[in-house]
Amino acid sequence: MFEKVLSHIFSLNQWRKKHLSQNTFLIIAAAITGAVGGLAAALLKTATHWVAHMVNQDSNGIYRYYLLLVLPIIGLFLTVLYIRVFIRKHTFRKGIPPVIRSITKNRSRLDFHNIYSQIITSALTVGMGGSAGLESPAVNSGASAGSNLARLFGLNYRERTLLLACGGAAGIAGAFDSPIAGMLFSLEVLLPAFSIPAITPLLISSAVGSVISRFVYNKPLFVFVTDSWAKEGFWIYVVFGILAGFYTVFYAFINEKIYKSFEKIKNAYVKVAIGGIILGVLIMFFPALYGEGYVDIQRLLDGHYTSLL
Repeated sequence: MFEKVLSHIFSLNQWRKKHLSQNTFLIIAAAITGAVGGLAAALLKTATHWVAHMVNQDSNGIYRYYLLLVLPIIGLFLTVLYIRVFIRKHTFRKGIPPVIRSITKNRSRLDFHNIYSQIITSALTVGMGGSAGLESPAVNSGASAGSNLARLFGLNYRERTLLLACGGAAGIAGAFDSPIAGMLFSLEVLLPAFSIPAITPLLISSAVGSVISRFVYNKPLFVFVTDSWAKEGFWIYVVFGILAGFYTVFYAFINEKIYKSFEKIKNAYVKVAIGGIILGVLIMFFPALYGEGYVDIQRLLDGHYTSLL
């Protein structure tokens, strides 16, 4: 069966080399990558919110607080168990840095399992209370789809990097329903060198990813309706932007410190216990920390500022 599939792909590859120019094929490949990336983002949001709904639908009162203490530990444990059982022959890396590292160190090659494993692990972790976002796994899934599609058709390093970036753009576009943001993200973060010809495939991939994601999961992460901005608040925006920049540096510094501290613990299940208990206790006191946080962002945008407490 697998050999027949490879044979068909080989025949298709030979046909496209004869009948399609390389630029035309890259546009088609970008659209396909965008569709997979958008679908991955939609499935990620659907799975995460489904898990969160299933574990929280009957919880209320004092029992909810006990549940908030236990659920993050269970989610982290199931995530580690999944990685140990189903991805034991491959390396599992989380976050966007491994994607960037694959571009510079591994010729833009990402393992195929990242297309689906990022969705499963994130749904388990975030759905059960892990205080993490969905952007990184969406980028990882889309980028892996682009990388493996390029490898399947024997594209070179430059073209493979472009499709990887197209997948990352589609992941962001599908997660936030924002094609321009997806394109800009890939141009700034994933592509090692900016080039004008890359804009068209990136924009096509982002647009397709956004459309596909909306078809599968049409609920936006959050909505903020406004038609203007207050001119008198200009300097407040500037100051806030500067403070936010300093905060991101502080966040990255603390995150790296904690990561290195946990790296000293060799037993993965001990890490789960320590991290899960700390997170569970924090969520008990601040329930807004539960999950990816987009629900609470929407509450803040709606003016319900006390929801954080």
